[in-house]
Amino acid sequence: MKKIFLSMLLLILACGCSPSVKKTISPGFSELRPAVVAVMPVEWASPGAKEDADIAALFRKLTAGKLKSLNYAALPLEEVDAKGTGSNADAFLYIHIKDWDRDSFAGYVSLRVDAAYEMYSKDGVRLWSSEYSTKESDLSLDERSREYGVFGTYEPRIDRLVEALLSTLPPGEAAKTAEKKFFQWLP
Repeated sequence: MKKIFLSMLLLILACGCSPSVKKTISPGFSELRPAVVAVMPVEWASPGAKEDADIAALFRKLTAGKLKSLNYAALPLEEVDAKGTGSNADAFLYIHIKDWDRDSFAGYVSLRVDAAYEMYSKDGVRLWSSEYSTKESDLSLDERSREYGVFGTYEPRIDRLVEALLSTLPPGEAAKTAEKKFFQWLP
């Protein structure tokens, strides 16, 4: 009986400690490591929410910013929109929103988001992918504050989601631009 209990406890701990972000990295990633990345427009599995365009723009903007912090040069989003896959990028990052499910019933609201990132080289080789799912809910009698707390605050939720998805991306090796230092202008 003790062995069964101990094995069940170890199984529960092992399952609870597993990483929640699923990732795959190409074996040849280090050889094909991109320096310049184009963040492509968001692809929705099931469009229909009235704020889809705002959510997609926020995903792309936050992703481009996080890529810069990982030492990747992200092309300006306007350039990517104009040129598409014909731009001067070493890799293309695709954002897939698989599920954006809003539920509201009586005093309960919830928002479930499933998203995936895929990075392909300019030659079409899949370099990296990441998938993550999150759910937030609230139970309250005040309808206005409840819905604002879950539905109205997309930016911090998307920021945490983007951070989790990009946490598995190896750091880049983009060429560092010459930054002016304080007093560099002195003769």
